[in-house]
Amino acid sequence: VFTGENPKLCITNCEDYFELYSVEPHMWIKAETMNLSGAAARWVQPLDHRGRRYSWEQFCKLVLDCFGKSQYETLIRQLFRIRQTSTVKDYIDRFAELVDQLLAYTRNMDPLFFAMRFMDGLREAIRSAVHMQLPTSLDDACVFSTVAGRIVGFGAPQGGTLPRPLHHIQVSG
Repeated sequence: VFTGENPKLCITNCEDYFELYSVEPHMWIKAETMNLSGAAARWVQPLDHRGRRYSWEQFCKLVLDCFGKSQYETLIRQLFRIRQTSTVKDYIDRFAELVDQLLAYTRNMDPLFFAMRFMDGLREAIRSAVHMQLPTSLDDACVFSTVAGRIVGFGAPQGGTLPRPLHHIQVSG
C-alpha cells in the first residue's frame, strides 16, 4: 500500500511484483492505484476522472514529481541531522536505513561521503576514536564505531554482535 512515502521504493516494489506475477503492462497503473491510500489515493482521483491514458513511465514521473522531490530533500536533511542518541548499534541501524532510502534516488555517492556523515553523528568520544582509524567506507566506520562504543560504554548490549555488513552501500561516482 502506497501512502505517498518512499515513492521510489513503491515503484521498484510494483515493478518487481508485476514481473514476478507476469502482470500485463497495460494493467500496471490499475493494479497500483488499487493499492493507494491516504494522500496518494486522494492525489490519483483527479487523474482517473480526466479519462487520459498514461503509460507506466508517465505515471511514475507524475508520482515522483508529486511525492519524490520533497522526500529526497527530506532524506538529505535527515542525513545531515542524524545523531547517535543511544547505542552505536541503534545509530548504525538508523543511519543504514536512511542511506538505503537515499540510494533509491541516486547511486552516484562517494562511499567516503557516507563514512564522514556517519562519523559526524557519533558521540564525541566515539567519533574521535573512529577518526583515528581513518575509515574509507561506511562499513569500516561502522565496525570501528562498534568497537569504540563498547570500550567507551555506548556500544551494543553485552554479547552483542558486530553490525551487518553494508556492502550494498559501496557506491562511487
